[in-house]
Amino acid sequence: MSAHSPAGHLLMMVGIGIGIFAVLVVTGRSWSDALSYAALLACPVMLVVMMLMMGRQGHQHDPRHDASSSNAERQGTPHA
Repeated sequence: MSAHSPAGHLLMMVGIGIGIFAVLVVTGRSWSDALSYAALLACPVMLVVMMLMMGRQGHQHDPRHDASSSNAERQGTPHA
């Protein structure tokens, strides 16, 4: 299963929620408080993780694609 599939995203969010829950319980929160905070924080934390992962992938461009698109823009022709 790929991390880019919907099931992969769900598993990562559940894993992050479990991690947050564990940290909160270890630091002294009650089980019910820790579960509430973990459920509330899993989505925003997952969003940040996904944005960081997308940012890393954004730097791995194909140089040929960048060169062809910039040449087309300079010449005023649309690129495919």
